[in-house]
Amino acid sequence: MNLNAIFQLLKSTALYLSLIATLVSCKKEQPDLPYNDIETFTIEDANGKPLQGVIKGEDIIIYWTPLMEDPESITPTIRVSENASISPASGTAVAYSEETKYTVTAQDGSKKTYTLRPQTGQPVPYITSNATAFNFNTVLAIGGDFFIPNTDKTKVYLVQNNKETALTDIRSLTNSSIQVFVPLTLDIDTGKYHVKVVTGKRVVTNGPYTLLKPRFSDMIEYATVAKTVTPGGVLTLDLKSEKGAGYYKNDQYEVRVEYPGQPLKIWPGIIQIEGTKLQVKVPSNAEKGMVYISIYDTKTTMSVYGAIPITIE
Repeated sequence: MNLNAIFQLLKSTALYLSLIATLVSCKKEQPDLPYNDIETFTIEDANGKPLQGVIKGEDIIIYWTPLMEDPESITPTIRVSENASISPASGTAVAYSEETKYTVTAQDGSKKTYTLRPQTGQPVPYITSNATAFNFNTVLAIGGDFFIPNTDKTKVYLVQNNKETALTDIRSLTNSSIQVFVPLTLDIDTGKYHVKVVTGKRVVTNGPYTLLKPRFSDMIEYATVAKTVTPGGVLTLDLKSEKGAGYYKNDQYEVRVEYPGQPLKIWPGIIQIEGTKLQVKVPSNAEKGMVYISIYDTKTTMSVYGAIPITIE
């Protein structure tokens, strides 16, 4: 190779190296990107469909599915500015509350904090029941709207002096009504109570209502009432509980009977509850045949039970 060729080769190599150095220098001189924005924020709604969050300033606003209970947590898919990072990361489960915050860090290290702003999809429920009183051993009907029709999500309580008693036997539950049984087994007594409904994350209270003693007729064990008796015998009415019987233990009753086609008769004697039993003495001269027996409160002169079809034989 002659000297001129060598010179040209060295010249070309030097030019190439200079070009590379220039390119490297230019690359290093490009500034890091300053962008730290959340561009999209997507979750699944209550029906499993995509729901887009609204990015407004430094707030992430979520309008949850209407008429549905808010979730405890969400797992969003998040897209941020080019070369930026976010914490918590996209795909991480977070609490569905304003306590949840996201920090986006730009390539140049600058940061921006976003706050989750949940907008509930569950309207405020209300109670419209006009009843002012209800009895033990009956179904309490609660009217209103925006109840979640799921017994795992909706609970009913009786509240008196800050003491809450759960009513767990919900017989019927819709968006606009609740029917719940009020058993005698509850560790409460008659008196004034408020009704509290917890449905989803909402709470509504109404009242006061008066809880009354069980109706006498609701206390009788129908299955144990004899179908036949004899003159001079005893017809025993069993009451379902001592607590229920206790509400009536001081009351006095008379027995009225009616044979088909005959005027009403009153059997002699006054009877009272003893323990959980009310015993009706059948007169020894009672006429045989089909008879309807009713129990009357001597104080109110009102029928409390009857008419029971009995055969005297």
